[in-house]
Amino acid sequence: MSEETTSRQAFRTIEEAKALQLPKTPRETVELVEIDFAFAARGNAGRLSRLKRLYHAVDLLMSEVSPLAVCRKGCAHCCYIDVVITDIEADYIARNTGHKKNVGASRTSGRAVQRSLFGAPGR
Repeated sequence: MSEETTSRQAFRTIEEAKALQLPKTPRETVELVEIDFAFAARGNAGRLSRLKRLYHAVDLLMSEVSPLAVCRKGCAHCCYIDVVITDIEADYIARNTGHKKNVGASRTSGRAVQRSLFGAPGR
């Protein structure tokens, strides 16, 4: 089986994805998300701590819908498209990956963004 065939089989078609129904989010998950959002909104913690809690809330919600996502293990599509991030997100990524943020980086596309923001070569 070719790599291209394997890659294509890793994705649902758009039609298959549209036919899926979103699951009901458990009340416990909703409560945890509300706690994370409240923590982030209070503003009495550091900005990276608040961002971490927002990411945690999003991860909780995404865990409920990820089985319905078109993306699958091995997907790297989002690594090659422009993704806008804020300075705080760049700081968070740099802090948690060990890559230094390039303060003078400008918005470009795909691999160039990854390389310019964090000095890591794009795939």
